[in-house]
Amino acid sequence: MAMGQNQAPRIDVVAADRTVKALADSGFSGVVLIARGDSILLHRAYGSANRHPNTNSKFWIGSMTKGFTAAAILKLQERGRLSVRDTLGKFFRDVPADKRRITVHELLTHTAGMSGTGAAAGISDRSSAVRAILTKPLAYQPGKGYTYINDDYQLLAAIVEIVSGKSWEDFVFSELLKPPGMRQTGFWCRDQLRGAGRACDWDHRGANGMSSTARDLLLWTRALRTNAVLNPGSRAALEGPQIFVRHEPAAEVYYGYGVRVYRVGNRTSEIMHSGSSDDGNTVIARLIAPNLTVIVLSDAGFHGRGTWSSYVAQQIVGG
Repeated sequence: MAMGQNQAPRIDVVAADRTVKALADSGFSGVVLIARGDSILLHRAYGSANRHPNTNSKFWIGSMTKGFTAAAILKLQERGRLSVRDTLGKFFRDVPADKRRITVHELLTHTAGMSGTGAAAGISDRSSAVRAILTKPLAYQPGKGYTYINDDYQLLAAIVEIVSGKSWEDFVFSELLKPPGMRQTGFWCRDQLRGAGRACDWDHRGANGMSSTARDLLLWTRALRTNAVLNPGSRAALEGPQIFVRHEPAAEVYYGYGVRVYRVGNRTSEIMHSGSSDDGNTVIARLIAPNLTVIVLSDAGFHGRGTWSSYVAQQIVGG
């Protein structure tokens, strides 16, 4: 649902709770958190017949990870370590000629023209993963189209490592998760594979591979809103309408840096972080003007009309 900036919905929390309980009887399982500003209006777990989450349950957040990677890039830009206008040739050796002029901005906005997807799956070495991604042919001239693809953000994670001198996980944790106190947010490579004797592949870095709780994700939205982890200019870039994606009946949809942005007229009405993981987890955080946050995390996979998380969020906000 998208709406004008002065038309934020009045959510009836009792009715929302009743609606989600009914949806749990139909298969939904997960956690719902609704907050206005810093006030939590609803934070409850809902279980289906064979799933029993609690309000502290961690869920793999899939592509919501992209927003953290984008924020890491912007943090490095704040420190003068890189610019979103820098090209791949600045960071990687032996970049194919047709990709040498691709910019960080084009990776952030999925306009780099990459055609491969999952090229780095199963590859644990960073240089080999980058090479596998860059050897795929371009689908179109960089900057001349839009294709949502994980490979863009895997390259961004590699850039974070090269520029910062830290692993992507260490940089995201120290610069983005630790300041707002996001203690329950973690990484596939550390949590899932700990003690398994397996190296983590680059398919779980940058584009996905993080886990979190509803309360931690609320802390993240607060950290962005209060400029606690990024300065106002970086936050505006992250959540601004960078690239037009499509028209919808109630709004125009843009892609920011790692997030979707809904615009009505000249105003942003909603910012959406969402994701799906390969084990059935789906998540969504809808930031609706002026300070209404709806977070839905689910382990029930896909609903007939999309993901369970998206469907439940739509029922809550009425669109």
